[in-house]
Amino acid sequence: MLCALAGLGTIGCSGSDPSGPGDDGTPDGTVVGPAGGTFGFAAGAVTLSVPAGALAADTEISVSARSSHPASDAYAPGTCFEFAPDGLSFAAPVTLTIAYDEATLPAGVGESSLELCEIVGDEWAVVPGYSVDTTANTLSAPIDGFSGYGAVGLDTASGTIYEGQYRIYDQATYDACLAYTGITGGLRIEGGGLTEVELPALEFIGGDLTVYHGAFTRISLPELRSIGLRLNLDAPLSLAAVELPQCTRVGTIVIRECQALTTLDDLAGIRTLNPLDLTNYGAIVLVHNWHLDNLDGLAGIGGRVGAVGVEYCYALTSIAGLGGITIAERGFSITQCNALVSLTGLGLTEVHSHCQIWGNAGLTSLTGLERLHRVDGYLQIENNQGLTNLTGLSSLVYVGGLSFQYCDALTSLDGLAALPGLPNGGIFINDCPQLADITALSSIQTLDTHLDIEVCPGLVSLAGLENLVSIGSDLRLEDNYNLESIEALGALRHVDGGIVIDHNHNLESLNPLLGLQPSADTGYLCNFFVVTNNCGFPPGCMGNAHVWEVLEALGGEDMVSGAVVISGN
Repeated sequence: MLCALAGLGTIGCSGSDPSGPGDDGTPDGTVVGPAGGTFGFAAGAVTLSVPAGALAADTEISVSARSSHPASDAYAPGTCFEFAPDGLSFAAPVTLTIAYDEATLPAGVGESSLELCEIVGDEWAVVPGYSVDTTANTLSAPIDGFSGYGAVGLDTASGTIYEGQYRIYDQATYDACLAYTGITGGLRIEGGGLTEVELPALEFIGGDLTVYHGAFTRISLPELRSIGLRLNLDAPLSLAAVELPQCTRVGTIVIRECQALTTLDDLAGIRTLNPLDLTNYGAIVLVHNWHLDNLDGLAGIGGRVGAVGVEYCYALTSIAGLGGITIAERGFSITQCNALVSLTGLGLTEVHSHCQIWGNAGLTSLTGLERLHRVDGYLQIENNQGLTNLTGLSSLVYVGGLSFQYCDALTSLDGLAALPGLPNGGIFINDCPQLADITALSSIQTLDTHLDIEVCPGLVSLAGLENLVSIGSDLRLEDNYNLESIEALGALRHVDGGIVIDHNHNLESLNPLLGLQPSADTGYLCNFFVVTNNCGFPPGCMGNAHVWEVLEALGGEDMVSGAVVISGN
């Protein structure tokens, strides 16, 4: 969305900057290499934070102030800079930060309304994912290449402003609202027999925009540029169109039970969520929108967001509209979107909480997650009955924990080969009946918590766990009816929790556990030792005597701090 189209002033390369940092146009340069780093330019007015690997070779980068730029009545003086080499692109997003002087802002332009913009042709265009820090007086955004950049705000000084919260609930309150160009609080639109609401003068809403239930079919705010808090569509079942063509910034998007909504195309102008970095904002939540078939209208949103939750959108065939999002701070969830067959189009690189792909019956591939390299919480791949492998996770090098459950067609964990370990979590594999190959776990040496493998009748061995040395919590092997050998656990030295080996009917020996050693902290081998019901038909019968022999060789019952149960083997 071009800033000009949001009412930011006359366009044309006729703006000028008679004063500002580096206004003589002299380039300020330095060499940036593959190791990256943080670099200051123009006497500290510009900062580039370059991640490792963003550049393949040493590159001379320079920054110079621009004396001319697209004209706008809301331009922040002294913030327009040119970056060289022009057209340089980065392999990973680089964070650009530009400082502004609040004392020089044009009359009527609040610093919280500032947007980081790129010069595209003769116009300003909002950079997706920007944020403004009104304490530090800076704007930041992820960029993937060089151009000209500057800060442009929203002029809110003119017109009739309603102070506080406004509610449209009948024809009279609707008619009165037609005169307002701004509402400092929230706007709630509900009921009152209204089916269409159009507010042609409204330019900004300081709080929430809520459309609640009712018989609405169309909501149109053609000049709205900013929603300070939530865009909240709360169960207006007949709503088929929400027209916000000029809106570039929203705190959070919540769309719930809009059964007539098929696209989000009328939200295509949105470029950033939560630009003021408010606590618990910046999310995209789409729940129970049964006929929504794509998210293309969200394609302008980029960079870091608070969270993403797309749930029970049964007709959704593509999530490529989320492709500009690189980091999800509080979680990422795609749940029960049964028409999805892949995650093609995602650009996600990091999730700083849990990442959940759950209950998507048609999902056959994790293609789309190729850039994902970090999940701080659990990666939960659960109840996706058509998924056969984990191809698409080849870049994942850090994860807090792994959970694979109820994936009926999953035959292997291929795709996890780059994963070196789980220093902050464990592995839970449950009810994956076709899983026969876990060799993709071969690089894992330590688990901070548990190793839990249950109801995987396709597993004959644990090949792939040969390098596992320590488990920070429980070791549980349960109901793996065809498991014959745990030979792969021969390198295991520490289990800081308990050991449960139950209902593995073909298991023949526990000898691979003879390398276990007591904890240096407690002096015990484990917290409890339960080996039960591992007795199938001979010759797979292991025998209780064998289990007791193994335990005695490890120091006997005195080396277990809690219960010892050995029976039915």
